[in-house]
Amino acid sequence: MKWLLHVFALLAPLHGFAVVVPIHSITHMELNLEEEKQVLVVFDIDDTLTILDEPAFQGPNFKVHHSSVFSSIMDPLSDIEKQLAFTIPLFTSSGDLIEIESPAFIADLHRNRIKTIALTAAPAGEIEGASLQDRRIAELNRVGIDFSPSFPDVGEIVFTDFNLPIVGTYPLYKKGVILTNNTHKGEVLVRFLKTIEWTPDEILFVDDRMSNIHDVESALKHFYPEITFKGFHFKTERVGYKQTDADNFCRKWIEMVEMSKEILAKDIK
Repeated sequence: MKWLLHVFALLAPLHGFAVVVPIHSITHMELNLEEEKQVLVVFDIDDTLTILDEPAFQGPNFKVHHSSVFSSIMDPLSDIEKQLAFTIPLFTSSGDLIEIESPAFIADLHRNRIKTIALTAAPAGEIEGASLQDRRIAELNRVGIDFSPSFPDVGEIVFTDFNLPIVGTYPLYKKGVILTNNTHKGEVLVRFLKTIEWTPDEILFVDDRMSNIHDVESALKHFYPEITFKGFHFKTERVGYKQTDADNFCRKWIEMVEMSKEILAKDIK
């Protein structure tokens, strides 16, 4: 398949031992295509497939360039105010592709009968009448990414055996997207596999955070030691990230804080 040209001759890993490979493009993921092998490719969304188009909400700005200002805005807030302020940009700001090749790459996987899902730490539920899960799915579809073809017979699943988070609802699966609501990604992925009663031979997981890769690896080792796991640490050059001035940065985040306080004064479903 045309997107899977970056296939490396690797020694087969020891059973249950994770191979974590740094990549600068998701098209560089190593796939061993065997007709009889059941493979699941799992994609993080934020900072791996897409970024929010408002610069103030992009990681380098609140983590590096304006980190001290960001702390001064966030530190006085309660936990629920912080969580909600982080959540609001997900349904008020649009997302852009990090790589224009991503939609075609994922569609090519589907054409080759390789199953895919998205696994995001983002919250699910409703805020101000807006469905967070529907918003995430619609935003992916808008940029040409659709994870629904892999499990067409699996409806929406709400994982009620996890603790209810302070914002939103329990983790859930819908149309190829799992939203963990900051629950450990590995635990929710395992629960998904057990719920649909399917065990792939191999799972490939790409995320921009190494901690998430290790989390998924650990959960699979414990509950599915028979699954071969490969992790891919996405280390893009961050094409599309933009710096913003301090005034714009402060204004945008203060707006999010004010909105969070207004919402908390109402009933959050």
